Amino acid sequence: MEGQAEMDFLIRQAVEEDYAGLNDLFEEIDEHHRKALPHVFRKPDGPARNKDFLSAILTDQNAVIFIAETQGLIIGLVHAYIRQIPEIPIRIPCRVGEVDNI
Repeated sequence: MEGQAEMDFLIRQAVEEDYAGLNDLFEEIDEHHRKALPHVFRKPDGPARNKDFLSAILTDQNAVIFIAETQGLIIGLVHAYIRQIPEIPIRIPCRVGEVDNI
C-alpha cells in the first residue's frame, strides 16, 4: 500500500532470556488494566512478575508465551494456557484454551 511502511517481524516462543522485554510489555498491559479498573488493579512496588513466574510458564506443558520480535526488540506477546473445565450442572467437562494476555 502506498504511504505505509512495511514492518518485518518474527513470531516465536518466549525463552528465559526474554524476561526484561516481556516485563516491559506486561507493564504496558498492567497499566491499561489499572486505568480501566483501578478498583481491581494496583501498581506493585517492584516488578509484577519475577523470573520464577516466567520460568513456571515456560516449563508448564499447558501454557505458552509467544512473542512478536523485530530487530531484536519484543513488540508484542500472547500468553495463553489450557485448562480443564470441571463438570457442573450447566457445563460439560472439557479442556479449553484461553488467552490470558495479548
